[in-house]
Amino acid sequence: MNSHFYSAPLQPATGRVVFDDEGHWFNGWPGNRLLWCGCCRKRRLAKNCVVQSYYDGLYIWCAPEKGCNSEREIKAKRNKEFRNRSRAQRARRRKEKQ
Repeated sequence: MNSHFYSAPLQPATGRVVFDDEGHWFNGWPGNRLLWCGCCRKRRLAKNCVVQSYYDGLYIWCAPEKGCNSEREIKAKRNKEFRNRSRAQRARRRKEKQ
């Protein structure tokens, strides 16, 4: 067996998902199916997800540059956190930058 004994590499959620070297697999989901992602706890389209199989189950994550890993969502989260700061905290940050 060429991979670690309890996990397989990340694979697209829409293609054939191979569990191990012994030939266990399934065909994946249709691209428009909504799946729960473990990284952000949101439902995402299967075409924007990757799966990883461990010895105890199948885990679903957002694909690189998709979902919570996209630059747009990262910036939106950063802006939301900034807007939710108190006035005193924002003033302190401005002082630190000067």
